[in-house]
Amino acid sequence: MINTLGEKFKISLINSCGRKDTLGVQIPSPAPHIFKCNLDVFWSFTETLTAKINNENLKSVQKVSGRIMVKNRGIGRVPVVVAVAVIVIAVCLGVFYFSTQEEPTGQLLKIEANPAGGFHWAYYLYIPTNRATGKTYLLVEPNNSPEPSDDQSYHDNLARDVVMYRAKIVAKELGVPILVPAFPRPWAQGAENVDRYGQIVTHALDRDTLLTKTAGLERIDLQLIAMIDDARERLSLEGISVENKVLMMGFSSSGDFTNRFALLHPERVRAAAAGGVAGWDTVPLKEWNGVKLRYPIGVWDLENLVGKEFDLDSFRTIPLYIFAGDQDTNDPVPYSDMYDPEDAQLILQNFGESIIGRWQFRENMFKSVGASSQFVLYPGVGHDLTDEMLDDVKTFFSQQIA
Repeated sequence: MINTLGEKFKISLINSCGRKDTLGVQIPSPAPHIFKCNLDVFWSFTETLTAKINNENLKSVQKVSGRIMVKNRGIGRVPVVVAVAVIVIAVCLGVFYFSTQEEPTGQLLKIEANPAGGFHWAYYLYIPTNRATGKTYLLVEPNNSPEPSDDQSYHDNLARDVVMYRAKIVAKELGVPILVPAFPRPWAQGAENVDRYGQIVTHALDRDTLLTKTAGLERIDLQLIAMIDDARERLSLEGISVENKVLMMGFSSSGDFTNRFALLHPERVRAAAAGGVAGWDTVPLKEWNGVKLRYPIGVWDLENLVGKEFDLDSFRTIPLYIFAGDQDTNDPVPYSDMYDPEDAQLILQNFGESIIGRWQFRENMFKSVGASSQFVLYPGVGHDLTDEMLDDVKTFFSQQIA
């Protein structure tokens, strides 16, 4: 609520990939006032935005989420209207025009599900015009829906958003094709505890995801490999030679997926960047100080889960860029959809309640096995994917494929 005139506010608009734009405003009179932010929106018909309204006088924060309709299939910085009233904060979301910012050129393909080919869900493949010469790499980013839904179009639209966003900010610079799967995140029962309904977080490649017998959801890590191989074959027909190993990146839950996929299939990953994974993510150890670390804490029981031992030698060869904001309070450990209660208890008892303290534990654990990892904390940043982070990720990948 805004109760007095002259109060100062900071309004942040945050899109589905964690990107945001911020402006400061001051309410000069009792009438509603319109302010504009520019925010990247993507290629889909709709986009989820959250307006975070910070009252700098009262040190209070309000959040309002909404969907905007993208009436024009383009990519650019879009003025999103935020109406701030004196008594009630209302977020009026609408798209008026796209700026003249250069749009990526290339080809976007939607590859439909092919169960006979090993994948039960569609994926998006973007082929940039300015491709690198010679043999190149495929950049894979797992899709990440913020909440479960049995409406597959919701996950599909968000996957399309991600691939077009990466096309704009990554493909142009690296000259690599991009693959984003459209995996679902359904309201489904937990694999080990059927009472935990809605607990399969497919987009984080959690324990329930590896164990589920739900039709179409079995071993989506292997489904992703089938998608990668399918994309390589399609690109080959276009005269584009792609390496067997992929570049991989993700943020938040898709950062978890990226890290865990690299642990499960190190032979298929050239380099990986996992961001927004401050609270905890899987470490490349079976035990620590005599404590067994089952998946997804560690890799102690991988053979029981997926039928093969953890390949530490191959994992050591993967350059890893693991990053987060030092003000990130998005801790997945206490949430039962991310960690079973016994796993959460083990993490808290052995590695502490401090997110940064656990981050340091993980950094030391990776170093203890000789992993080729960089752990980077960004000062003053919360659970956000900033321009600086993205620039550093692009630099990291450029160095690996040079």
